[in-house]
Amino acid sequence: METGSGERWQGPESIEIKPQTYPLIWLDGQTNQTQTGELHAAFRLTDEDRYLALLWIHDQEAHLLDWLPIQKFGEGVSYGSVEDDPLARGLLSQPTPGKTNRPLPPPQIMSFRFKDAQTLVLEVQTIPGFRYRLLHTAELPASNWDVVAEKEATGDRLLFSIPWNPDHAAFYRVERIGP
Repeated sequence: METGSGERWQGPESIEIKPQTYPLIWLDGQTNQTQTGELHAAFRLTDEDRYLALLWIHDQEAHLLDWLPIQKFGEGVSYGSVEDDPLARGLLSQPTPGKTNRPLPPPQIMSFRFKDAQTLVLEVQTIPGFRYRLLHTAELPASNWDVVAEKEATGDRLLFSIPWNPDHAAFYRVERIGP
C-alpha cells in the first residue's frame, strides 16, 4: 500500500487476496494489533494524503491493482468501490467489512404538506452531517433545475419550507451534496 505522501506498507508475506474476498486493513499505524484475519498498516492517513494505492510488487516493479482518492468525511462515513465495480466510487450505506459494498440510497422526499396557502413544506430523509440541496423546475423533462435551498442535516429528517404558487407547475428533487 502507498499513500499520496509516499508512505508505504508491505503487508505480511502470508497475506493473499483472492477474488471475491474483502479484506479489511486498518490504517491506524498500530501493527501490534494485527491478528488472524485483521491487518493493521504501519501508517495513518494524514491531511496531505490525496490517494491510497494497492500495489503488487513483482520483479522490483510496482503494478497498480487499485486506488482510492482520499476525501474528508465526517465520523461514521464509509466510502469505497460500489457494487464491486473498481471504477465506481461512492458513499456507502454502511461499513461492510468482509462483504461487498452497497451504495447509499438517493435522498427521498418522504412527505409534503401545506403550512398555509403560500408555503409548502417538504420532509426529506437524510443522513446527519451531510448537506442537501432542494432543486426546482417548472416543466418535465427538465434541462435546468434551480436551487431553492441548501441545508446540512443534523438528524435523519430535514424540512424545507418553500413559497408556493398554486397557479404555476412545480417539480422538486433533492440532491445529497456531501458532508
